[in-house]
Amino acid sequence: MEKWKSNPTDPKGNVAYGNLMKEEFVCFDGDRNLPVFIDRMGVTNPDPEYSVYRRINNVIVIEYVISGKGYLEIDGAVQEISEGDVYIIRPDVSCKYWADKNHPFKKIWVNVFSDMLMSVICKLNLDKQTVYHNNSPEIKDIFYRMLKKADEDREKPSVHIELSVYIYEILTKLSIEQSLYSANSRIAHAACFKINSRLYSNV
Repeated sequence: MEKWKSNPTDPKGNVAYGNLMKEEFVCFDGDRNLPVFIDRMGVTNPDPEYSVYRRINNVIVIEYVISGKGYLEIDGAVQEISEGDVYIIRPDVSCKYWADKNHPFKKIWVNVFSDMLMSVICKLNLDKQTVYHNNSPEIKDIFYRMLKKADEDREKPSVHIELSVYIYEILTKLSIEQSLYSANSRIAHAACFKINSRLYSNV
């Protein structure tokens, strides 16, 4: 994966960045008219100065928090994001997200251009909220497999299609988990998450 040689800027002014110098990422070439075009994917390593401000644009951002914590602000409402959380930032929202100063997060992220993918997100009822908490280790594993595929096969013409399969798998599992995560089962679900994530250690 590559690293930024200098902090990136957006000439269109849709995105403003804090420090991104600790990020590792893969950029992709290809036809932006593909049904799903993966723009780039990478890892944000812990950095207390990391932040991103996004205005409304046409990119879908999907991120998984591996460790640490940070914050996401949409319409003045701030949510804490931490280990195991997935958040989906739709193209039709302005937002800011940043790392906690004392325990900055590490996360995997992917930026996608796709009207079709946005339709899938809506059909799966994943457009009703932005942050999804207490997700299973399976989702984390899919993100890691997708990142490995992105790094190894970035030059393949079929890479956009292959990575989109992982994204659909993530969204499907996320939708299923959230349908089970009702108000009556949140404590049980959180307990299951803790147990499943520590199967091979003392509980």
